[in-house]
Parts: sequence; structure tokens; C-alpha cells
Amino acid sequence: MKPKEYYEEMLKAQQHELAAQLARLRAKRWEIQKEAEREFDEQVNRLRKMGEEADNRTKALMEAGQESWRDLEENISTAYESVVSATERALERFSDAALSKEHASAQPDKAGKKRR
Repeated sequence: MKPKEYYEEMLKAQQHELAAQLARLRAKRWEIQKEAEREFDEQVNRLRKMGEEADNRTKALMEAGQESWRDLEENISTAYESVVSATERALERFSDAALSKEHASAQPDKAGKKRR
């Protein structure tokens, strides 16, 4: 085989390998997106349930008599603080920057191990 033909074959092989790597990366991106969507939906559902519970406690406060509302006040404050805290954590976790960092850490390093 002449040097030029050898070089052309080598380039074709490299192009084929690059195309295969890109296909693997696209498949991995799809997996990561689906997992992030699932986690996001789970978190939103948890937050929705927490919000509903806080709303129910607020309704109980509104229906409570003058004597018993003090007992409910601390309970409601705690519930709303939990909802706010959980929402802030979710916003941080699912922000664009956090997702980019998390996805980057899920990519294998040169040894093929996931960074985490």
C-alpha cells in the first residue's frame, strides 16, 4: 500500500471511530436528560405535596378558635419553612449551572470511571 493510500485509510478509520463516539455521546445525553427529568418531576411532586400540607394547616388555623391558634402557629411556620427550604434546594439543584456541573461529573474520566 502506498503512503497516501495508507494515510487515507487511517483517516477513514478515525472518522468512523469519531462517528461512533458521537453516537455514544448522544445516547448518553439522552439517558442523562431522562434521568434529570425523572428526578425533577419527583422533586416537583414532593414540593407540591408539601405545599398542600402547608395549605391544609393554614386552613386549620383559619378555622381554629382564638385559644387554639397559638398551638397551630408554630406548626404552620415549620411547614412553610420546610416548603421554602425544599424549594430553594430544588432550584439550586435544577439550575442550569448545577445541572451542567452534575452532568459533567457523571461523564467518565480518562480511566473510564465516573467522576463524583
